[in-house]
Amino acid sequence: MHEHWVWGFEMIRLQKSYYELGEVAQDWGLAGADLRYLIANDLIRLCVRQPYGDGQAARLVEIAGDVAGLVLRHGQCSVDTLPGHVMAPAVLRALSVITVDDLLIRQSERTRVEKSILNDARQIASQGPDFRRFEFESVAYDFTDMQASALQFLFRAARAGEPEQHYHDILRAASSSSLKLAHLFSTRRTWTQIVHRSKGRRGWYVLNPPLVVAMTR
Repeated sequence: MHEHWVWGFEMIRLQKSYYELGEVAQDWGLAGADLRYLIANDLIRLCVRQPYGDGQAARLVEIAGDVAGLVLRHGQCSVDTLPGHVMAPAVLRALSVITVDDLLIRQSERTRVEKSILNDARQIASQGPDFRRFEFESVAYDFTDMQASALQFLFRAARAGEPEQHYHDILRAASSSSLKLAHLFSTRRTWTQIVHRSKGRRGWYVLNPPLVVAMTR
């Protein structure tokens, strides 16, 4: 965020009609991969300043998510480096090169993202870790919402001091009509690496303790 010293006053932040992407990303605290995902999929709309000719003031012009994603991934994007399936937008032809520093976000778009996407993410985070997508012991996991709800139930149970739970309760917590836990996770073969059978208790399961610890941090 750009901050300016005003003599006799503490450091202040200016209210602006647009912001550099870098300063907004710092305020949001988003990981680089998450930011690139949101932008590449047009969930965050960015723009650049396109100068007019004859000394006229520059205007803000939106750019497509695939172009902005290339800029973020490679540091810059030019007509020559665009993949064959991506048509060069007029603004890129006018500027010839767009760099990360050129990426801007309008105040209205920033407000929309913070109220919708980021607010939803914070609500999910307040309920506990997001078990839909995560990495554990160098393995990437990807679960459906219902499967993630089952994992969330086991996580909360472990944190409450009752890690072993019967599969009926797990399925009920996930709002699943499956008859067995294996049926719920039938599309994810790796689920048994993080959900273990309780020793000596048929039908009872426990979330992998090291995963509980990792998700608690």
